[in-house]
Amino acid sequence: MNIMEHISVPLEPDALWEMLTKDFEQVAQCLPGLWEFTWEEDNRYHMQMSVKVGPVAMNFVGELLLKQIDAANKILQMESTARDPKMASSTTMNLTIQLKEDGDGSLIVVDAQVDVRGKAASLGWGMIQPKAKSLMKDFAKNLKGLVTEPTT
Repeated sequence: MNIMEHISVPLEPDALWEMLTKDFEQVAQCLPGLWEFTWEEDNRYHMQMSVKVGPVAMNFVGELLLKQIDAANKILQMESTARDPKMASSTTMNLTIQLKEDGDGSLIVVDAQVDVRGKAASLGWGMIQPKAKSLMKDFAKNLKGLVTEPTT
């Protein structure tokens, strides 16, 4: 399933790019349900995330690989894989964040390709798709908050 969000922020692309890449761990924390995100090596991170879909709570453990940091085109590409052994479920996500000029500010384009397998998939796309879209929308909202709040 493909999910796309567009976020307008009042910060020019170069300043926004520096903010997003300076502390990648802080950007990752914008994803709702993510409660552990630690650097392991190179561009690889360990992560743990809790998600509730309808009446079912899932706890995914996995890794995120920051595959591409393209400063010239202001693109971050990531890939995550995670499993919930209790639910015999797994998920993969390919996520691209691209910054574009938008008047005096920036447009953040968030594009995610999500795949869910196992028992979690048996909940049906009618439940999974709205939850995945909600997570991406909340990620976008949190990311906008991160880049627009004043620094101390």
